[in-house]
Amino acid sequence: MKDVLRPITYYLTLPHTWKIHDSFYAELLTLYKQTEVHGPTFPKPPPDLIDGEEEYKVDHIKQHC
Repeated sequence: MKDVLRPITYYLTLPHTWKIHDSFYAELLTLYKQTEVHGPTFPKPPPDLIDGEEEYKVDHIKQHC
């Protein structure tokens, strides 16, 4: 959550690739619950799109030749 505008309106931090408004009515928001039926929702983060191409940031290199 980014900010509370009023007790009924919340601003959320959303990925830049999502093209939706970032304010939501509080009654429409529910807690996230991961279930075994659906599995993990985001097993890895979505890539950034740079010039229409997927781009990831490297945290560290495990080994090299």
